[in-house]
Amino acid sequence: MDYRLIDVSCWMDDFQFPGDAPVEVTGPFNFVGGSNPEHVYHLSTPTQAGTHVQGPRYFLADGATIDRYPLGAFEGEAVLVDITERGVDTQLDDLRAAVGGRSLSGRILLLRSGHMDELIASGAGLDPATRPGLSLAAARWLADHSGVRMVAIDSVGVESRVTADYDVNVVLCEAGILILEGLVNLAAVNTGRLWLEAFPLKLRGVEGTPCRAIIKEYPAPGEVRAGPPEQAQEGPIADPRWLGPGGERSVRAPVRVDAPVQSGSDSNSARAVASSARSSSLRVG
Repeated sequence: MDYRLIDVSCWMDDFQFPGDAPVEVTGPFNFVGGSNPEHVYHLSTPTQAGTHVQGPRYFLADGATIDRYPLGAFEGEAVLVDITERGVDTQLDDLRAAVGGRSLSGRILLLRSGHMDELIASGAGLDPATRPGLSLAAARWLADHSGVRMVAIDSVGVESRVTADYDVNVVLCEAGILILEGLVNLAAVNTGRLWLEAFPLKLRGVEGTPCRAIIKEYPAPGEVRAGPPEQAQEGPIADPRWLGPGGERSVRAPVRVDAPVQSGSDSNSARAVASSARSSSLRVG
């Protein structure tokens, strides 16, 4: 089966939150003897450099740190939604209309605004008038009714443009919903079936880490996709566990694009980790 592999991560030093230390690379250094020196580097980075994923510890003092989540929490089928509001919030009704009849249960909500690409290209600082955000009502719907397990956005965050206390982040953290920020290149994503992966660094005791986020774009069932080799990568669906219409776990057959979906058992454990999650952080996003 063919899929397009799309890099949706920015460079770690493309953007720096106010107050964060910069990403610094020093070296190369050699720490071995002999006539063949090594070339190694030292890396210093804040946890929210570049594209980064974070859990409940972000805004809840006793929330789960990112290492408490199983690896499977950082990959899954993504539902792509375009949001156009800037400087004001995307309201609940608008978000639900954009989602349409698609189920978010057990899936990743992928919000596309174009903001992060514009911010990096301009080199300008953050301007509240150009930032997208979710209303508190939209966040509560996601937390209480949608079943979504990660919210991802191509911006510096999903926080409301009108709240003063980062209530949107708190609501998502209290629900154990992972937040993936700083995505880029979502304009390259089409409307096939999308599988997103954003694995954090294996680091204990922090709210989140930088990650290398990618999207595997598979053809929709029945679609025949043609294109130059550089736009597709050949390979099996390496156990992408696609979800059924109601969020049930299923396994996509790897041979035919139009093969039927086989139902399987639901093994989603990400939200279980977060049921005891509480977290706090000084970061803003």
